[in-house]
Amino acid sequence: MKWFKKKEKQERQNKTGVDLETFDWISITLVSFTTIIGIGLLALCLASSYATIKGINLTNQRTCLCNGQIR
Repeated sequence: MKWFKKKEKQERQNKTGVDLETFDWISITLVSFTTIIGIGLLALCLASSYATIKGINLTNQRTCLCNGQIR
């Protein structure tokens, strides 16, 4: 009887914990790949937006210094 209760308690503890053996390498690889691609695309979009904003700000300047005169 004690052995059965001990085994039952151990099974309950095993069910509540995360069993790393259930994760296969393919799913881990896919999750890490999509995470890296997502971060890369986010960085690319942010860099593109930053460059676009800076480009617009540089071309919309109304004053330029030409031959010492301000136009």
